[in-house]
Amino acid sequence: MEVIREPVYSFKARSFDMHAQLYRQYDLRYFVTSHHLKIVDTKTSRVFLRKSECPAALSAKDFYVGANVFIYDRYFELLDYLDPKTAKVLGCQQQKSVLIIKANMVAHIGSVLTLLSHKRFSFVAIKMMHIEKLYAEELLELYRETDCFDSRVDQIAHAPVIAIELLQIDCIKNLQEIVTTLSTQFNAQAHEFECAESILEAQVLRRFYLELPHASTATFANCTCCVVLPHVIKEDALGNVVAAIQCDTHVRITAMEMFYLDRTTACEFLEIYEGIVPHFYDIVDQFISGPCLALEVVGHDTSDVVKHFRAAAGPWDVAMAQTLYPQSLRAMYGHDCARNAVHCTDLTEDAELECLVAILGGIIFGRNDKSPTFSRTTVYGLDNINHLAFIIKRPIDLVIITRAQVNHNVLIAKEKHDRAGVIQFVHGVEIGHLSDIDHVDGGIILDILSDATKHFVHLHAGGVMIMTESNHNDTVAFV
Repeated sequence: MEVIREPVYSFKARSFDMHAQLYRQYDLRYFVTSHHLKIVDTKTSRVFLRKSECPAALSAKDFYVGANVFIYDRYFELLDYLDPKTAKVLGCQQQKSVLIIKANMVAHIGSVLTLLSHKRFSFVAIKMMHIEKLYAEELLELYRETDCFDSRVDQIAHAPVIAIELLQIDCIKNLQEIVTTLSTQFNAQAHEFECAESILEAQVLRRFYLELPHASTATFANCTCCVVLPHVIKEDALGNVVAAIQCDTHVRITAMEMFYLDRTTACEFLEIYEGIVPHFYDIVDQFISGPCLALEVVGHDTSDVVKHFRAAAGPWDVAMAQTLYPQSLRAMYGHDCARNAVHCTDLTEDAELECLVAILGGIIFGRNDKSPTFSRTTVYGLDNINHLAFIIKRPIDLVIITRAQVNHNVLIAKEKHDRAGVIQFVHGVEIGHLSDIDHVDGGIILDILSDATKHFVHLHAGGVMIMTESNHNDTVAFV
């Protein structure tokens, strides 16, 4: 029998098995004093990882319910406490809340992030978005009869809004004090900085701003992609980097979102550098060591924003950057060739695609082995067809709707293959060419669609093609 003489945090966790394409459940224990881990497969009771030293990039503050911890090439999502003792210790210590930054205050995001870092808040999620007026009104329904209803709706409707989920001991109370400080510092109007006043309200704000797929603020025009690396976030320098970019009068930040990568997707994202950039796999290790922040940076008065921002970032080699370009981002916030503060687009022709991938989670982040790999095609993996209303920002050519329990073969007209804006509701789809359709039941949509959704899809999509079953050859189109 093992005698444990140190604090242990125990969690129910899950991790995605890329080979089996499913989530596996684990019991994960973190030994606080010795900084060790032990992981056991919940279903089989087999030891997945014997008690071993925890990666140096992790610390005790990284272990909390809802966290994604990267352990030896695999992300583990901590779902719940495994025992009452851990729940008692961490449940009282760690608390989440959400800060909302309205349109007029978005320009101060760098300073806001810096203040939050100095006050020892941990960043769980960051996202910039556009919110439709209808959904803003639904969120604020309780205030409909008040004098401030219209002004509060206008603060978040059809204008950039940033939501930041934060973690800290007594987070809800402390964040309220931060909102007061920010409002005074930037002379903000009422509710331009907003946060939850209770645990329930924090959950409501998280659900509305961070779980519902609101439209992106990305423009995909005269843009470049910047990814702030995990070490910058861990070193509490995120706000400094964002503020430095905002100080550049030639560019502006038009979209941002925090995201995580596994090794496979990081290698895909960086594949053009393999064999070219020294220490390629060290760079991959840095990308997957924690959360990254993706930014779309748009040229303000420069026609070649990629070239301009590449110069502002500085050379990959930090030592060279510090010698030749001491005011560059990599010189000021980088350490070596892997921990060099930021990734930025190097080729103008790649800028739009990199922004698409990093900001929207498009082709690379949203796919598995059976998802399409079109050139310049948006692929959204959504879990609910009703979310379609939240993400359509411009007309699309084709919507693919499938059922989760079967694999499908969906045929697309060849002329649409390389230009279609595709929305895919389940990943189990194989895309092929359709040279000719002999028979189509025009206007028919399966029962999985509500009448309202049918009408919405009809207005926005050039066509919908559905393969009803994997062993059924009928194709139903709505055009």
